[in-house]
Amino acid sequence: MTSPAKLTKIGVNLQQAMTAIESFDAQQKKADGQPTLHITNMGHVISTAYEQLRNASENAEDHLLLQRAARRFFVRNISFTSKQLTPKLAEELTIELTQAEYLANNTTKLTTIESISHLTEELHSAYWNILQHPTAPAKDMLRQWTFDLMSVRAEQAYNPPVRPMNFAHFAHAYYANHIAVADYIVNDEKISPDLFQIVIYIAIHRALLKSDDANIRSLLLDLYQIKPGDTERFITFNKQCDTLFSLKTVDRVTRVVSRNGAHLRIMKIAFFDENPVSNTASISKRTHILSAIEQRIDETYKLTKAKLNSGIVKSIIFLLITKALIGLAVEIPYDLAVYSTILITPLLINLFFPAVFIAISTLTLKMPGAHNTKAIVDAIDEMLYDTDENQHLRYSFRNFSQSKQPVTFNIMYGIMFVVGVGLMVNRLMALDFNIVQGGIFILFLSTAAFLGYRLSLQIKELELVSGGQNIIALIRDFLYTPFIFIGHQISFRYAKVNIVARVLDTIIELPLKTSLRLIRQWTAFLNGKKEEML
Repeated sequence: MTSPAKLTKIGVNLQQAMTAIESFDAQQKKADGQPTLHITNMGHVISTAYEQLRNASENAEDHLLLQRAARRFFVRNISFTSKQLTPKLAEELTIELTQAEYLANNTTKLTTIESISHLTEELHSAYWNILQHPTAPAKDMLRQWTFDLMSVRAEQAYNPPVRPMNFAHFAHAYYANHIAVADYIVNDEKISPDLFQIVIYIAIHRALLKSDDANIRSLLLDLYQIKPGDTERFITFNKQCDTLFSLKTVDRVTRVVSRNGAHLRIMKIAFFDENPVSNTASISKRTHILSAIEQRIDETYKLTKAKLNSGIVKSIIFLLITKALIGLAVEIPYDLAVYSTILITPLLINLFFPAVFIAISTLTLKMPGAHNTKAIVDAIDEMLYDTDENQHLRYSFRNFSQSKQPVTFNIMYGIMFVVGVGLMVNRLMALDFNIVQGGIFILFLSTAAFLGYRLSLQIKELELVSGGQNIIALIRDFLYTPFIFIGHQISFRYAKVNIVARVLDTIIELPLKTSLRLIRQWTAFLNGKKEEML
C-alpha cells in the first residue's frame, strides 16, 4: 500500500478549508426539516419569462443573477424618504425570487426570511445614522453602499457562501507567495503597503470567482469585522474600497491572477464546488487525487464547451433585444423623417449580421488539449505535495513585462485600427448605408466582436500552456481587434448606463411586479373571507 504523501503548506491550507466546508455541510443537514415557505404558482410563468428577458439585457454572470434580482427588488421597495420599511419585505422578496425560479419552492426556511428581515432593518437603520455623521458620503453613494450590502447579504442568506469564501482564502495564501503588488503599481497610484493583501484579495475575486464589487465590498467588511453600526470605520472602509475598485493597479494584478489562474480554477472545481474529488481524510492520497483531478479537467473542458454555446445564445438574444430597441427608437424614425420610408435592407443587416457574426466567429475557438491538462496536473501536484518527484516541476509564474512596447508596434496597431474600420466603412458605403445606419452597424459589430472575445476568455482561463494560433485565428485578430477595442469601450460605458435594462425596469418590471403582488394579496384576502364563512 502506498504511504500517504506529505502535504505542502498550501496542501495543509486546502485540508483546513475542506474541513471547514465539511463541518458547515454537517450543520446544514442537522437543520433540515425546519419549516419552509410555500408559495403559490400564481404569476410564475410571467415572472420567469420576464427575468429571462431582463437577464439577457444585462448579460451578467449566472451566479450574480439572484443578487441582481434582489437588488432591483430593494430599489423598487425602499425609497429612503421614510424611516419605516414596508411590512414583510423579506417575505415578499422570497416570494418574488421563488416565482422567478431563482429559488426552489418549499426550500427557503422561515428562519432565513427572519434573518433577511433583520439584516435589512439593520442596514436601513444604519443608513440614517451614517447620514448624520460629519464624514458621511453623498446620499447617492450611501444608497449604493446600502443596496450593495442588502442584495449581497440577502443572497448569502439564501445561499451561504462558505465554499467561495474558503476558496478565496485558500487562493490568497497561494498568490500572496507569488505576487508582489509593489511591482505592479501603475504610474503614481498611491497604495499603502498595508493594503497590498486587500488588492490581491480583490484580484482573486474578480479573476477567479467573477465577483462584482458589491460582493467584494460585503466580504471585505465581514473579513475585517466592520459592522454598519460602527459608523466611522464603516464610512472610512467603504470609501477605501471604492478607491481600490477604481485603481488600474488592481486591474493589473487581476490580469496577473487570471493569467496564472488555470490550476486554481481547477482546484476550485475539484475541491470547493459540489461533489469534490476528495474528502479531508483522503487528501494525502496523491496518486488517487491527481488521477481524479485529471478526470475533472476533462469534464470541465466539456462543461466549458456547453457553457460557451449557452453564452453564444445569450449574447445573440442580447444583441437582438438591444438592436430591436435601437431600431425602433432611432433607425426607423430617422428613415421615415429623411426618406419617408423604411430602408429594409440596412435595417435587416443591422438586425441580424452582428448575431450571425458572433455565432460564426466562435467557430475558430478550440478547447485546450492533453499538453495543457498535464501542465495543470503537474502544477497542482507541486502545489499540494512535498515529494522528491516534485523537486523538478517548479511551476513558472507568468508575469507581465513592465517595459514599454516598441513605438513601431503602437504605430502598426494604429494602422491596423484605421485599416479595419476603413474597410468596413467602404463596404457599408457600397451597400448604400447612410451615416446613421453605418454608425449603428459599427456599434453592434463592435459589441458582437467584444462579446465573442469575452466568450473566448472562458477557454483561455483554462489554459496554463499558451496554445498556438492557427492562420484563421491570426486573420480574425487582425481584422477584428479594432472592433473588439471599440466594443470594449461601448461595453464599459453601457454597463454604467444600460439604457435597455433601465427601460425594462421602468416600463415593464415596476408595473408587472406591482400588479402580481396586488393580485396575490387580493387572492389571499378572498381566500381568507371564504374561510371565515365556514
